[in-house]
Amino acid sequence: MITDKAKDSNYVLFRGESETNRLNRQYNVVKKVLGRTNALPSSINSKGLSKVLDIAAGSLVWTLDLARTPDISTRLSPESRDPIYLYACDISSAQFPPVEETRKLGITTFLHDMTKPFPEDMKGTFDLVNMRLLVLGLSEQGWEKAIRNIYEILKPGGLLLIFDFNTHFVRQGRGVKSEKYEAEVSKEPFESYTQDWRTRTNAIMDRSCIDVNGFIPDLANGLPSMLAKASFQQESYAAFEVPVGAAATRQESGKVQLSGDEGNFLAENYRLIYDAVWSGALKKGVLQGVDGPIDTEEGRLAALDETFKGFSEEGAFIWWVEIVAKRI
Repeated sequence: MITDKAKDSNYVLFRGESETNRLNRQYNVVKKVLGRTNALPSSINSKGLSKVLDIAAGSLVWTLDLARTPDISTRLSPESRDPIYLYACDISSAQFPPVEETRKLGITTFLHDMTKPFPEDMKGTFDLVNMRLLVLGLSEQGWEKAIRNIYEILKPGGLLLIFDFNTHFVRQGRGVKSEKYEAEVSKEPFESYTQDWRTRTNAIMDRSCIDVNGFIPDLANGLPSMLAKASFQQESYAAFEVPVGAAATRQESGKVQLSGDEGNFLAENYRLIYDAVWSGALKKGVLQGVDGPIDTEEGRLAALDETFKGFSEEGAFIWWVEIVAKRI
């Protein structure tokens, strides 16, 4: 049950320079996982874009990367024969680069909560909308509202590019089924692996973050149906089994290869995120594990330490997904 205080959108981490640095480094790891050198997947033709919006843009790392792409940068000048216009918004401007930098690159920034309708003059005007890493930023209701609002600002045939992750940690090779072009990412049942630190971590996230903020831990499975409900046509769905912590150096051969340093960065990344979510759950009295409530700070820290020890000594895998969907 979602608490009365759960919001449609809720940024769980502190904003500031250290968070900006984390987001920027995380973006570089994401690009490596996706196997690309620029902001767009090969399925999206930049020549067909004239107006692009990055939602919940944070430090604008994706927008800046797009703006510096050679076939985009030459079109940012108003004098271009084929101009492209880049926009970025977030609920806060705290992590935006200096306005001089964005203005020089031709990027228009503004404040907006994606769970609220966009201005009327934006509706039906964008060729591409990008949204990334919002699994712990939007409630289920928030996702439904955001997807509906994005649909309204896209042109017919316009594209929505989503990148996000499940919050469940698994062993390598577990959790994916393939159906046609769509991969379904599924979680391991808690009851079968209660002695596994991964499952205990998953249980805390499932049984706590839903109650605190209405988040969707199993987001990768839920997105296709939410997009279809909003009248989007799914163009592609790519799933990536990503090593975290020690798994980066001990994994069997796989599509995603990360260095030990990158694996450790992701472990620290998830520790930071889980620390914030579990702290909020404890304060609201809804922190739950496999065996019942966790109602003390000592218990919360012990669970967090077990998770980080698991990352350090054994490692785990987590599923990241990228979806391209078209407004029809």
